Amino acid sequence: DALDRPKLHAVVDTLRPDGSTNIFDGLQASLDMLGIPETEKQNRVIFLSHGNATAGDTSPAHIMQMASDRVQRGIGLTTIGVGNDFDVNLMRGLAEQGAGNFYFLEDPSAATEVFTEEIDTFMQPIALDVRLETVAGPGYHFDEVIGSRLWSAGSNRGAMQIPAVFVASRTSQGGGQGRRGGGSM
Repeated sequence: DALDRPKLHAVVDTLRPDGSTNIFDGLQASLDMLGIPETEKQNRVIFLSHGNATAGDTSPAHIMQMASDRVQRGIGLTTIGVGNDFDVNLMRGLAEQGAGNFYFLEDPSAATEVFTEEIDTFMQPIALDVRLETVAGPGYHFDEVIGSRLWSAGSNRGAMQIPAVFVASRTSQGGGQGRRGGGSM
């Protein structure tokens, strides 16, 4: 399918701020726009927000569940948190559940760099549906895992289910332009 840039610009031009953030309905609409995911294509939503829901269903648990239900159908979700006070738990959790990257930006002008990286690195997954199981050796135990909330563990064993693994770039070509960083599986 050819990319209809004029149509996309026309859709964006109709958007108007109203002083509130309805993350649930906005994210649901963007995920639903993909319809039935095509298995031979990369089906991904890049969600840019401060992540602070102020309208509609504001429950982080409901937002996560709605996104998780759609992601299970083969839609990837990458999140970009903007500003100094974005909801890191929600935005990071959505990316983890959505087999995507999580970025945070101090300055919105860095969004172009992030979008470019997503297009360059998310075209082909390295692995799908990865399950990691570990058992600690005698005399050792697990204390904590840093970098993911997908990990579940007891004192001497643990497991993690990762929806997809992609290459992710963390180098900045243009001085960073206000970009702070991010993470991925």
